[in-house]
Amino acid sequence: MSTNHKHVIDAVNTLGIWPENGFEVHRRLGNGPTNETWLVTHDNKRYVLRLVKLVAATLGLSLTEEMIVVTEAAKGKLAPPIIASCVHHGIVLSEYLDGRTWTVQDLHDRAQLDRLASALRRIHKLECKAPPLDIRCSLQRYAQRSTDASADMWLKNALAQLDLITPRPLAVCHNDLTVANLIDDGQLYMIDWEFAALGDPLFDLAVVIAHHELDAATGEYFLSTYLGRSDASAHANLVRWCGVYQNLLALWRSSL
Repeated sequence: MSTNHKHVIDAVNTLGIWPENGFEVHRRLGNGPTNETWLVTHDNKRYVLRLVKLVAATLGLSLTEEMIVVTEAAKGKLAPPIIASCVHHGIVLSEYLDGRTWTVQDLHDRAQLDRLASALRRIHKLECKAPPLDIRCSLQRYAQRSTDASADMWLKNALAQLDLITPRPLAVCHNDLTVANLIDDGQLYMIDWEFAALGDPLFDLAVVIAHHELDAATGEYFLSTYLGRSDASAHANLVRWCGVYQNLLALWRSSL
């Protein structure tokens, strides 16, 4: 094994589930602001090793709380099964999903939107002790870390939209449903559950719509498919959640 992978090798050995160095490190799959992921193999099977970065905790992310949700999601085949984890060291090993990552084009296919809406309904029915999502706290945390001159404006805009949203019953939400986090092997799986928490289900839809800049007609179709009906009140709240997300995303990016 390459010495360039020493921290990866050490992480796998920390889990203690395989003989020391009885595995192969192949390549880095991703290197995001809060974690990096690696492809490793053992006994001719592929796995994803995720290493959580120290900055994650300062951004309010908790691996302990994430594991509660993702373990339940994996039972329902909404997330890849977790093989082993060490929360103290920020290490998670999960099964590798041999499927394709969605693209924005999938979101312009109504049959695909139907599948995503169905998956969302299943996520929102999960029963586990997930932490509540405090959007206001997240907005303020990111604003305090941001060095962008527009941070105060983004914060005020998001809070103003939040004040107009009618509260709905809380449900387990993924809260980061970008296409990069959707893997399709015939079954649709969600990865990267680090923001998962109890919240307004409409926020999950807002992430899909606002992050990918879907047009109004597509957004309305997605909502009606998810609900199984048209709902003017829900639509008004969804539009506001889209506004919240756009400002939240700007604050998040400027806080890294």
